[in-house]
Amino acid sequence: MGLSQRNIAYGCSGSKTTVNRVIKRADELGITWPFNDNQTDGVLAEKLFPVSKKERTQEKRPPDFSYLSIVRKIVL
Repeated sequence: MGLSQRNIAYGCSGSKTTVNRVIKRADELGITWPFNDNQTDGVLAEKLFPVSKKERTQEKRPPDFSYLSIVRKIVL
């Protein structure tokens, strides 16, 4: 397309460093333009920035509201 990394960063409201890192990572993975039909944004994001299993399993537990209501009654 002939766009500079600066122009891409400006168009995406990102930094030139981020654009450079994404381009470098795409080169490492052999991702080229034009994309295949099955390469959606989600597929590309997972390839470029995979989420580790550790990050997926460490979801925060929701608060125990029954316990919090008891504590609130005691404190107030």
